[in-house]
Amino acid sequence: MSVGLAMFILNEGKILNHFLSNLKTPFDQILVGIDDRTKDNSAVILSQHNIPFFHQEFQNDFSHAFNSVIEKMKTDWVMILAPDETLEDPNCIHQHVESGLAEVYSFYRYNWFDMEKTNKYVHSQDPHDQQMRLFRNNGKIRFIGYVHEQLANWQTRHLTTSVIHHFGLYYERIEPERLKRKQDYQELMKRL
Repeated sequence: MSVGLAMFILNEGKILNHFLSNLKTPFDQILVGIDDRTKDNSAVILSQHNIPFFHQEFQNDFSHAFNSVIEKMKTDWVMILAPDETLEDPNCIHQHVESGLAEVYSFYRYNWFDMEKTNKYVHSQDPHDQQMRLFRNNGKIRFIGYVHEQLANWQTRHLTTSVIHHFGLYYERIEPERLKRKQDYQELMKRL
């Protein structure tokens, strides 16, 4: 079974090269949608790594953004990751797919942060932060919701013990321009 990585990004150039250079999971396809508001060198970095991408107008709807990438995926399964995330076990993706336990797999997400601003980073171990990120590409399973997008139209889900490490809170501290996402969030909240 083939597994693809789908991403939608906005101004991720400062971390995108590191993410792609350290990607350990052997994906059969990688496709990236670039938010048309992107002003950095994300497209150049993707080209240097021979990663296909397309520009997408952001329509104040994160589900639409991700679904536009998913609809172009040719693989049997799709994994969603952001450039500020990494899998603890890169081999877990194919193990889950081959297990056949479900059509959607959830992962625990550990958010890394420095609450005391001491440069000593710790992660949350919130058992409620479970992210549905791996799913069968059957043409039915898609994201819904403007802001906190969730997968819909699935029948079976399996909560894995696999972990996604999220460094976004760390990067926000060292790269303040990433705070633009908070402005996006406020803009989207106006729609609700």
